[in-house]
Amino acid sequence: MGTRVKPPVRGADCLNWLVPDETPGRCYSIFWDVKKGDRTGAQEPKNLHIFSIYQHVTDPCIFSWLPGWGSWASQFGVDGTNSWLYLFRDFAARQYYFSCTQPISPVNEYIQFDNFFQTEINNYGYGGHGTIFWMKKVIDIFEQFGWDHLTDVMLEVFPVDAVSIIHKFCTKTLGVNVCIKFDK
Repeated sequence: MGTRVKPPVRGADCLNWLVPDETPGRCYSIFWDVKKGDRTGAQEPKNLHIFSIYQHVTDPCIFSWLPGWGSWASQFGVDGTNSWLYLFRDFAARQYYFSCTQPISPVNEYIQFDNFFQTEINNYGYGGHGTIFWMKKVIDIFEQFGWDHLTDVMLEVFPVDAVSIIHKFCTKTLGVNVCIKFDK
């Protein structure tokens, strides 16, 4: 299935971004190896799902997908000294499955976040990793292949280990299904 590849959308300037006038209006987050905890109501975590997270209207350094009660959601943000990444279900009830704050600001695409929750005891989720990206490297790959004119390309992302990630591209226009492994 995958996520449609779209060129990065320019957002409002985040002063904590490496180059503030290159702040994207949309980022993507993905999580892997997150396990279900023992809290009542815990569900299987949404691993390997690409979340489209959008720049917050009043804070350009926060990106979220908060679809409503009972749904899976993700949030990423940067401040002057830290970056954070969350995966949760039912934001209002604070059912966090993944939480990581790192003393890194700004961040690069594909930086790895490791879950703060490390045991199943009294957690909705534990273990695992997450990352964020905003399609800059993906678009660079497209340009190298001469695919930047295509509009039907779908993307899936599969982390391999702490340094490698696979991008799988599918397009009906060219009739191809290509996997590319590169270091983060």
